Amino acid sequence: MKILILTIFSVILIVIVSSHAQNKSPSLIKEKNTKNYVVLARVNDWEISLKFFKHQLTAPIRPIMDLEIKKKVLNEVIRKRLLANAAIEEGIDRDPNVIEAIEYGKMTILAQTFSSKISEKIKISEEEMQKFYNDNKNIFVTDAKEEQKTFAEVKNHIKEHLKSVKLNQMLDDIVIKMRKKSDIKINEELLQ
Repeated sequence: MKILILTIFSVILIVIVSSHAQNKSPSLIKEKNTKNYVVLARVNDWEISLKFFKHQLTAPIRPIMDLEIKKKVLNEVIRKRLLANAAIEEGIDRDPNVIEAIEYGKMTILAQTFSSKISEKIKISEEEMQKFYNDNKNIFVTDAKEEQKTFAEVKNHIKEHLKSVKLNQMLDDIVIKMRKKSDIKINEELLQ
């Protein structure tokens, strides 16, 4: 049953999120009215924009994808939409478990997108990276010969680590602020 719910969830989540994004999001409505919005395909009244399709392709391998692979990816998007339409016709989108799973998926996507936007704004200075390296030289040793790795060798790893630490601190601060202005009630008895 859980596998069925997860499968249904993934199909319906794509429909709901993409329908919500394409039909209700002010930024996408605005985009639809510009010359940048290009419809790649249409399934009934649901449009697959070129931008949405390109997002479905894995970025690192996108340039080397040939036409056949792109067609397969597009057909998979269309297949999911058609299956979602069939699920909706069957009333599966009204199942309480499915509704809850869709809401959880939407919440997850929103939180991840918000986190990414915050992360893009974080800058790590050369001084911060150098200080971290100097304060933690003992962790930057090669496995085999126990030789010290140079700052240049580990600079990118340090940058990503520091960025991750800053991001988590910023997100924790945001959560604390949001908790203060939110009405949160937990039924402790149900946790036992």
